This record gives sequence, C-alpha cells and structure tokens, in this order.
Amino acid sequence: MVHSKQETLEKLYKNSSTKLYQKQVVNRKGTTPDGVYYNEILAKEILAQETSNNASFLKLQIYPKKVVKTGFIYKRGKEEPEKGSEKALCHHWLINKEFDNQKVAKVLGKPIEYELNVVKKTKVNVDLVSFNKTTGIIYLIEVKGKVAKSSKTYKTSETLLRCVLEIETYYRSLGKDFLNNFKEETIKKGIDISGAKKVKKAILVPEESFIEQQIKGLPIKDLPVYPKFEESEVHKLLKFYKDFEILFFSNENRGW
Repeated sequence: MVHSKQETLEKLYKNSSTKLYQKQVVNRKGTTPDGVYYNEILAKEILAQETSNNASFLKLQIYPKKVVKTGFIYKRGKEEPEKGSEKALCHHWLINKEFDNQKVAKVLGKPIEYELNVVKKTKVNVDLVSFNKTTGIIYLIEVKGKVAKSSKTYKTSETLLRCVLEIETYYRSLGKDFLNNFKEETIKKGIDISGAKKVKKAILVPEESFIEQQIKGLPIKDLPVYPKFEESEVHKLLKFYKDFEILFFSNENRGW
C-alpha cells in the first residue's frame, strides 16, 4: 500500500505517548506516490524537531519516560537463547569473545556483555556491548537479524531509521555515571576495560538487508534505488546524533 507524505507525517505525530522507535511508520520501506522514501520524509521531520527552539513531543519522546538509573542491570537469563534469534547471535559472539568478521572486530573490538538493561523498570535492554581496547571505546550495539524457519540466511525487516532511533534512545537513557559504573562492575567480572574512555553507538545487521541497500545504494526489489546516502535525510540525522557505526555481518545461517 502506498502512503502520501501527509498521511506519513500524521502517523508520526499520532499516539504521543509512544516512543519514536516504536512507531510502525518509522519502519516503512516504500515511497510516496511521487517516489520519496518514507524514511527520508520522517528523518527530515525528526531532525527539524530536534534542532528547533520549541519543545515538542518528537524531541522529548526519544527519551524514556521512566526514571533513569545511575547504573545498569544484567538481564540475560541462564538458558541458551533460541537458535537463529538475535539473542543467539549475541550469545555466540559473547561466548566466543570475538566477532567472526574482521571488519566488524576492527571497529567494535570484543564483545563483553549482552542484554544489558539500562533503564529502571523497563525493557530497555542493549542487545550487545563491546570494547575496543585499541581505541578505548565501549560500543552499545543494536543487533538485527533472525533466521526464519526453512531459511538459510539471517534477515531483518528493520529500516535504518528505526534502528537509529532505538539505539539513540537507549544511549540517551544512560545515567551520567554509566561509564565509570560499567567499568567498575565489568572489571570485577574479570574483564579488563580500564582503558575505556568513551561510549559510542553501533548498528550491526546482516549483509543483503534493506539497511545495507539503503546505505550502499544497492538495487531494492520493486523500489527505486535509495538516494545517495551521504546526501540523504537519514544520514543528516545520523550526523546530528553523532558517534555512530553501522556494520554488517555475514547473513549465512551457521546453526547458532
């Protein structure tokens, strides 16, 4: 179904109690009748609200409404996650203490925790946390990718805009003492991150996903090629939020 620009923006402003990344409209992949991607319309509107002098729910609702913790809680269960799930991917990388892609590892370093709860009494859990010893950067990583039944590859239906809004929300949820608290607790667990000096955000998704097609301008089934990413509205929003890395892992199903 094709939606107009007006209807798309109306959906964005509807249900003011719902956080931006939870709104279905930010996950629309198509274009308006005149060929403009919904992600582009929405990113432009959100950036305009973020940079305006007037307070608006679009600006404020990116923050969780609950009281932010000064620390964090380890939420992951003792049981192994279901095979083919995003949690299983994170669990595999954490147990093996490394990413299986050299390009990813060079940027993100080594996984040190997953399912990290950063907001009190909410389900605001960061999928995966890594530490790059060389750069001294801790990454909060939004991981997308599941293996559907009978599928041979990891896939995700997420748009880049939704992923950006989700991990940005989590990042803004951190207590002011998060870095020091996290360093202290992680070192107690025997993991040396004493050299950590900054926290950044990352999005990690399968190759051949819609997000990769958005960024690299690859052919998209039944849709026009996405605008040149460096000139896109989504990229402008990313630049405003700062400190983002977007990386891709092999979509091959390896039975994890």
